[in-house]
Amino acid sequence: MEGVRGGLPPGSLSLIPTFVLWAAIAGALVLIGGSAAWLVAPAPLRRLLGRLWPADLVALWLAYAAAYHLAFLDAFRLVLGRPWAVWLLCGALGGYVLLRRLPTPLRRPDVLFVLAVTLWAGVLAAGWRYVAEVERDAALLAEQPRAVLDAAAPRLEPLRRALLLTRLEPEARAATVQVLRQLEGSAPADEDTLTVYRLGHLPRVREHYRLDLAKLRTYQWVQAGLLAVALLLWAFGHPPPRDAADGG
Repeated sequence: MEGVRGGLPPGSLSLIPTFVLWAAIAGALVLIGGSAAWLVAPAPLRRLLGRLWPADLVALWLAYAAAYHLAFLDAFRLVLGRPWAVWLLCGALGGYVLLRRLPTPLRRPDVLFVLAVTLWAGVLAAGWRYVAEVERDAALLAEQPRAVLDAAAPRLEPLRRALLLTRLEPEARAATVQVLRQLEGSAPADEDTLTVYRLGHLPRVREHYRLDLAKLRTYQWVQAGLLAVALLLWAFGHPPPRDAADGG
């Protein structure tokens, strides 16, 4: 929507944590399929796993995050504006692939693992940033609904973000699109339509904001837990230094 009143956001360093659920489901399916394939052809899988580094598994998780955002980029642009975080993530993954393939001194498992988990921490921070933005818009809808639907100077961000809420009813979604079009248009908005939306649909939109916030926080804590597990596995997956093992 170009040239609309209120303007689109200039750009964002946020990432939407919804990808965590689908990445976890995809990972579980790959694990189940791999386990079944191991029973049939273990040798090829053993060779494949032998070539993988721990950092590669982290990079695959991040690649799924990038693919998820690219798949829904047009919808996300409505809220994120120019999705700088998505482009930064794609660029960083491209840099990882180059370091993984080129014969340089940096092509070492420990260096690439540090790079991958640092990038993962950045993705986690971008997710918390998005959660904070959802909290801000939910509070605005709850505390100042008239300001959001003010025909003279509307606050469009909560309504735009409402279109990204999961499982929002088709009727409420269609009504939100209609109100957005009126508030973004050059003609004055219909006050009756705004009143009907505020009384009939806005309570459901606020409820979906609450439900989505609970899910987004859960996804973020799951992702933080997975990152902590990856760090622990890396830390304890190495034998202790020889001096420490010999008692100094």
